[in-house]
Amino acid sequence: MSVPVVRKDAKNILRKIRKDNGLTIVELAHLMNLGSSAALSNIEYGTNNFTLEKAFLAADALNVSVNVFLQ
Repeated sequence: MSVPVVRKDAKNILRKIRKDNGLTIVELAHLMNLGSSAALSNIEYGTNNFTLEKAFLAADALNVSVNVFLQ
């Protein structure tokens, strides 16, 4: 059984989907219950890792399959 891994370019995919949906970083951070927009900004700009947990939160908030973020 293989363990799901977040794609290296997932942060770029996240940013594109967010923008395509007309959401700001603040709005998506709120939908993901991150507590601060800085947390999402740091993911999008590569300062923080885009974890599997965050991938599931983003997929749920953006109403997309988590598979778009996974290898």
